[in-house]
Amino acid sequence: MGSSQSSVATQAFGAHTNGLKSLLDTGEHADLKLRCVDGREFMVHKAIVCAQSEFFPKACKPEKFKVGRSCTVGHRYQEQPGQLSKASPQVEGNEGVVELTIGDATTIGFLLNFLYTMSYVDDIKAKSCLITDVNLYIAADFYAIETLKSVAAAGFQKHLTGGLWKTDSFPKALELIYNDTFPEDRRLRDVALAVLLDNASELIKFNSTVPTELTRVIESLPELSKDIAIQSLAQVQTLTSEIESLRRNAKKIELTATC
Repeated sequence: MGSSQSSVATQAFGAHTNGLKSLLDTGEHADLKLRCVDGREFMVHKAIVCAQSEFFPKACKPEKFKVGRSCTVGHRYQEQPGQLSKASPQVEGNEGVVELTIGDATTIGFLLNFLYTMSYVDDIKAKSCLITDVNLYIAADFYAIETLKSVAAAGFQKHLTGGLWKTDSFPKALELIYNDTFPEDRRLRDVALAVLLDNASELIKFNSTVPTELTRVIESLPELSKDIAIQSLAQVQTLTSEIESLRRNAKKIELTATC
């Protein structure tokens, strides 16, 4: 009976998500238009996007979203060492549309797919997984969708440790992480850093005279270089402590044997 109930629940969930996906795909009954930086527009439903994001309810407030006006919202990263800031929303234009300045159409499409179906993995090519995960994490952070942020972080760790660190998407992902996330947000940085250090010899190719793409990225990102140095020193300290412990134990064994 339990198996039958589970099957019914699965079918019901599938029918529910298919219905919501159809609303997203067709735009039927939509009451909000989102325009991406590349011009593509999505017709969405306030009841769905506002219920799962702290950002969209604010964008839809009467003083910021009015009939006949558009709300341009996004953020820019200032050219200040170690400091990132978000630009304030602006109201402009003459159409009822929220213009998004964070996330291209592909990223926003995946983000909306998640809000409607709780999944974004459809149609992602294997080598693009890391970049998609990072872009979604960045967008979820800005649009205050904590569930998607956690899912994107888990996806990034799964794809990275699953072997995608060997692809050319890893250096690109590092650039995105260190350029477009806040320094105090360590969730992606720590995962990427651990994989980088574990596979440094293969990724950097120390014996080669030709610099790798990862070497170029490391040289261009001071924060990444600092993190590598700190973690490397920590590993050296740990190794030194372990060696010292082995020496003490060996000395104890030697003294015991001579008694």
